[in-house]
Amino acid sequence: MNTLNQTIIDLYGNTIEITHLEDAISQAKGGSSVTVTQSPFSLESGNSVDIKGREDELSTLGEYWTDALEKLNNLKKGIETTWSLACNKYGFNEYDVTHPIIHRAKVLHGIKNGDIFNAYYGESSKTGLVWQGTLTQSINDAWYAVQGYKIRYNPATVKFHVSHEEIGVIGDYDDLEDAIKDCKKG
Repeated sequence: MNTLNQTIIDLYGNTIEITHLEDAISQAKGGSSVTVTQSPFSLESGNSVDIKGREDELSTLGEYWTDALEKLNNLKKGIETTWSLACNKYGFNEYDVTHPIIHRAKVLHGIKNGDIFNAYYGESSKTGLVWQGTLTQSINDAWYAVQGYKIRYNPATVKFHVSHEEIGVIGDYDDLEDAIKDCKKG
């Protein structure tokens, strides 16, 4: 049995400790088709408590467990990108994202593969990313342009890959700021 002591952040921002990854994945798969609705909750002393002011933001248990399943599979693959649902009103899901570049994403309800959604990075920058079925895949597969150079975060190597259409591969960087600085130099 696969035993570990790691955590995921659930859809509503709660830290969930994972002790048996395969069991957790099985549980998440089992819950992913449940259509009962719930409002965002926090965990207090092992009990779920509705988050004040968000009682009218409903999602299904299936959405909750599908989100958990993606995060558990990411944990299994060593991908550290995660998110929590900040708001699901007005026809969008807004997520607070933990990623080396993206810090927020706004995804239209009912988004389909190939559709564009907004992602936010830096102090006040916004970009459109292509939906590829999951938030993790969509964010991690995206390229970010800086003065004709492309920067892509590679979660497998935990590095920032830089390339240029005419020059080719520039290199891999441990730090995003170093990658951007070299792109700006030309």
